[in-house]
Amino acid sequence: MPLLQAEEINVTFGGHRALIDVSVDADAGRITGLIGPNGAGKTTCFNVLSGLQPPNGGRVIFDSSDISSVPAFKRGRLGMARTFQRIEVFGSLTVFENVLVAAEIRRRWARGEQHGDITEECNDIIDLVGLRSVADQRVDSIPTGLSRLTELARALATKPRLILLDEPSSGLDDDESEAFGELLLTLAKQGVAILLVEHDIDLVMQVCDRIHVLDFGSIIAVGSPAEIRKNKSVQKAYLGEG
Repeated sequence: MPLLQAEEINVTFGGHRALIDVSVDADAGRITGLIGPNGAGKTTCFNVLSGLQPPNGGRVIFDSSDISSVPAFKRGRLGMARTFQRIEVFGSLTVFENVLVAAEIRRRWARGEQHGDITEECNDIIDLVGLRSVADQRVDSIPTGLSRLTELARALATKPRLILLDEPSSGLDDDESEAFGELLLTLAKQGVAILLVEHDIDLVMQVCDRIHVLDFGSIIAVGSPAEIRKNKSVQKAYLGEG
């Protein structure tokens, strides 16, 4: 059974049906894509999965348990983390301090676990993500792409089993995007489940094992990257024909 399984999720805002019977899943040790045009409902889906948006129907299963009514902060304690399309970082803190805050918070809720040196843990994450050169800089003084990596590093400091990434490569140049793809593959090899919303289709096709495609609030296709590229409905709605 997948680590994360959302079943027939429905979300309505007034008379607008933002999500219509949406089912998505993510496996431990794999990268799963969630793609589609702007306004398709991808961020709304992430908000439901992370507990920020209550659905009008359907349920969210995490590690075989129904967490549909579990609040967002408790989902974090269960091992779920996310980043946001609109970057959410502590701008007045340094990159290192952003990661340290998350690591300290996690230690408070995981008091029964054995912990190593927290400074070493944070430095390891910063090195893994590739932020060593800006570790001591305030986040509001660094480029957007590096701010997004800071948000990811902070999420990793909670030691998640599942990461929801909402357009994480936005603001990265080609070399940075390539390095980011390698980072995602490394995290997956470590057993983390990754659900990725991303408009960089080349990146999605290179790193994802499986892809869900949303259009007008409904899933129109699910499959491997090769299957999604060939899907006529996906070409028409998002990728472009030819």
